[in-house]
Amino acid sequence: MKNNKVKQVCLAGLMAAMVFVFTFTFKIPIGPLGYAHLGDAFIIIAVWILGGKQAWFPAALGAALADFAAGYVMWIVPTAIVKTLMAVTIFLVAEKLFGSKTTGYIIGITAGAIVHIAGYSVSWLIIGGKAGLAGAIVPLVLQTVIGAVLGIVLISVLNSTGAGKKLKSMAQ
Repeated sequence: MKNNKVKQVCLAGLMAAMVFVFTFTFKIPIGPLGYAHLGDAFIIIAVWILGGKQAWFPAALGAALADFAAGYVMWIVPTAIVKTLMAVTIFLVAEKLFGSKTTGYIIGITAGAIVHIAGYSVSWLIIGGKAGLAGAIVPLVLQTVIGAVLGIVLISVLNSTGAGKKLKSMAQ
């Protein structure tokens, strides 16, 4: 049992690192207050592999650390909150409502994307005002859609190669 917990912690740490790397490394600036990135795809993978009870932490930690490292300190708390809500939404819809079926994940990822856009829209209004939101909404939607599509593609690839089954069994 103890060995299983070690695997889960290691997998969660790996997923936090992946979220960080793909958020911080592959960023596209969207003005003075933020950037678009590919990290959301790895939040989706974290939810798929770890489940919502464990994936919220790597999602929040990896993304918040990327904001910190990039110098966007004012975004650390909103990012941690939004990424947590996104991960939990994907999990609840995909696994609790649909029993982890492919259709459930597509619907869950769509619901998580809506939560992501809504959460960051509220954050932009608070931090950047209406002008900040107006300048950020299109890149935010693009980032979210690209992350969602890439997440779905990665899940499909992992499933088709058999690697997904091995990763998911490690997390249990």
